[in-house]
Amino acid sequence: MKLGTGAAIGLVRSGSWIQALNQPSAAHRIAALADHPAQKAPATISIIAPSRLNSVANGDLTATRRDGAYTTRRFESRQKLATELLQIGVGPFTVVHKKGRHGITLCYAPPRTRHGPSNRR
Repeated sequence: MKLGTGAAIGLVRSGSWIQALNQPSAAHRIAALADHPAQKAPATISIIAPSRLNSVANGDLTATRRDGAYTTRRFESRQKLATELLQIGVGPFTVVHKKGRHGITLCYAPPRTRHGPSNRR
């Protein structure tokens, strides 16, 4: 299944990429959650992935632990959010942080290029 086709919900894999597609109500397919927009809560997300890949999720990266060929990254969001807004991604990308309008921190993950470091978190 290719990302962006709209045919799948939950976790979708395309090549070496995995991404969560939770809207409108699919978060319960990837974790035991009350999947209703009115039931917002802070989130802690731990992702275990091959060390050659990067991972990203809602919140701040609070811990990274490498164990052999795998790395665990822990993300914590203190803000309450609806499960449909949970974002999880694993793949060969670079994580970039910038300040947006009004000082809002922006985080995005464009694919790595052959020319340059991976900027792993």
